[in-house]
Amino acid sequence: MPYSIIHLEIAHKKSKELNLENKNFLDFLVWNLIVDSSYDLSELWVNIEREETHYHKWENYFEVDFPVNFLEKELKNTKNNYLKLWYYYHLQLDKFRRDNELKTIYNDDSIRNAYQIARKENAKKDLKNFIKKNNDLIEKLYNYEFNIEILPEIFKNIEKEKLKITFTNILDYMTLKNNFKKWEENENTKILIEKYFSYENHLKLKEKAFLEINLDIPYFFKI
Repeated sequence: MPYSIIHLEIAHKKSKELNLENKNFLDFLVWNLIVDSSYDLSELWVNIEREETHYHKWENYFEVDFPVNFLEKELKNTKNNYLKLWYYYHLQLDKFRRDNELKTIYNDDSIRNAYQIARKENAKKDLKNFIKKNNDLIEKLYNYEFNIEILPEIFKNIEKEKLKITFTNILDYMTLKNNFKKWEENENTKILIEKYFSYENHLKLKEKAFLEINLDIPYFFKI
């Protein structure tokens, strides 16, 4: 997955196009992040796998179209709202990253190691730039109150308090209060980062994602 700050930054930029009211605006941003909740929920004894939250269970991650899977499985749910919109957007960004970055690194341990180091360093720069203009928004995210009634079915049986803990953990990782596992640098790391994952390339890829990913969902899926 992309670091959470990338999901937040691009979703925040996209939300301006939607002219969302304040509550829908926060819903769109919060639930754009909590799609990646399975890691922390599992620590709270909630049995939900990433393959479920990303709609590709029993399917090859590098081949499946999980945004389409999401739409097809949500057709039976008549409660159409902004929560589906953010979910769809998150999955589209994950697919974009998979097709534009991950297929490059999947079979090369050295490149994959360089990627893990570079994406953390690039995320630090993203966070610094984002907070300069949106520090008050980070505080609002920490204070967000979950409404179980409007969640997708996959989250309906999860206790509100556990969702809150999980989301706080996601924000703590995003704001670098906690850290992911560290990957070891070697003599080739800087060369590989400059070749594949420089911050300049990272910025270009984010802009490409923003321009190419749209919210023109199929006619049968109405918001």
